[in-house]
Amino acid sequence: MTARTEPARERTVRTRLADLWSHRKRIAAAVLAAAVLWGGFAAYQRHLAVTRVAFVNFPGFQLARIERARPHGAVRIEPLDMAALDRAADYPVVYIFGRGLQLEEAQLEHLREAGRRGARLFVQGATNPALDVTNLRGTQLDAVNGYLDFGGAENYARLLNFSRVELDGKAFRADPVQPPVERSMDVLFHLDDDLTFETVDGFDAYYDAQGLAKPDAPNIALITSVPGPFNANRDHVDAFIQALEGREWNVYPIAAVEKRLDFLKEIEPDLVVLMPHGRLTLGRADEAIAWLRERDIPMLTPLSVFQNHDEWVTDQQGMAGALLTMSVVLPELDGGIAPYAVAAQFTDADGYEIFDVVPGRLDTFCDLVERWLALKAKPNRDKRVAIYYYKGPGKNAMHAGSMEVAPSLLNLLRSLRDAGYTVEGLPETDDEFRELVQAKGPVLGPYARGAFEEYVATGDPALVPAAEYAAWMAADLEPGMRDAVVEQYGPAPG
Repeated sequence: MTARTEPARERTVRTRLADLWSHRKRIAAAVLAAAVLWGGFAAYQRHLAVTRVAFVNFPGFQLARIERARPHGAVRIEPLDMAALDRAADYPVVYIFGRGLQLEEAQLEHLREAGRRGARLFVQGATNPALDVTNLRGTQLDAVNGYLDFGGAENYARLLNFSRVELDGKAFRADPVQPPVERSMDVLFHLDDDLTFETVDGFDAYYDAQGLAKPDAPNIALITSVPGPFNANRDHVDAFIQALEGREWNVYPIAAVEKRLDFLKEIEPDLVVLMPHGRLTLGRADEAIAWLRERDIPMLTPLSVFQNHDEWVTDQQGMAGALLTMSVVLPELDGGIAPYAVAAQFTDADGYEIFDVVPGRLDTFCDLVERWLALKAKPNRDKRVAIYYYKGPGKNAMHAGSMEVAPSLLNLLRSLRDAGYTVEGLPETDDEFRELVQAKGPVLGPYARGAFEEYVATGDPALVPAAEYAAWMAADLEPGMRDAVVEQYGPAPG
């Protein structure tokens, strides 16, 4: 090794050592920066990030009400599909609607695993205890129960704030935690979102102070059920109140479980509008029926369709199963009439299925209320009654469900006559009446052309001009139904 090469080697070694040290410093700086970034991200996630709250199996109309009550952007509501419960652990808070909840074992295990990984779980109203994976305890459990049970905009806002502060542990961009706003399950209410009244006198004082009371106008009791004014969006309920008040009537909106009849007795309404979901009263059915009958108070039962409006319009069945029983059959036992569909579900701007009135139908229903109020003041002799009865085509016997239609119909007409209605020309016997119906009220198919022409000539039918009939169809039938009639029978007169 020469004297000239030695310094060069030393310089090379020193250079490489300097480069290595510089590289290590860069690595250390990068690691430190990554640690700082990760720590910052973790701190952000722990204290500052948006709180994502998952809702499982909740109906869209309730989620819409909760979404509208959301106090700020620091909490985000996310419906979690039943098929995506493997993602439940991604949320700090998961609320589950327990009524009618059905879970496969794998879905149940996903929720349990989410709880083991720190998610706070709450099942509201679990009908199957085996599916209750609630892991809240003590005051937290009581608070969430209260927020959801009492409902309303204020309680839903407090629920979301509570979810961020107490359950997700984040105080930034949050309000102080407040307890549930407790309310009676039997109240009167109005358009102010959370304003309720436990007495009729209290409501009357408010109504008068707002300049809404009309001393000589009819009183209308509006009884809500499911969906109600506190657990769902209120669009359809508020529209009902405003439409009825727009006819210059006094409207008493009621949300009650046990005190419906008590409220009615205090209000003494001229007419009851029941938005039906089961019986009018619990355990007092006979008393309620007798009270309404004695005072000649009609009870109309407009329907809320638990189906998207566009699907319902094209659904020939319309309503079936348990909903048909709860909405039509059971209210009829209490004297409910006119189950006319007024509200249905529509998709709102946030993608939730909410209840709202079907365009045009609420006005039609108010017209019906007006006519019923007028009927109360009209003598029976001046009232016109249309009776639908079952009869097969041609000379077929009039039987329905093993019941004799002709004798039953004759008895009804006799009862109407005895009550003062104008009923003339009734035969004395069932056989004579049956022959009269066969002659004057046959059911004739398009195949019986000759019989139809004979009936028009000799059966004394009520003739309706084709233009008037077409106007009826245009006013009362959906376009699809009108088209189906025209396709089957041709344009009027057919």
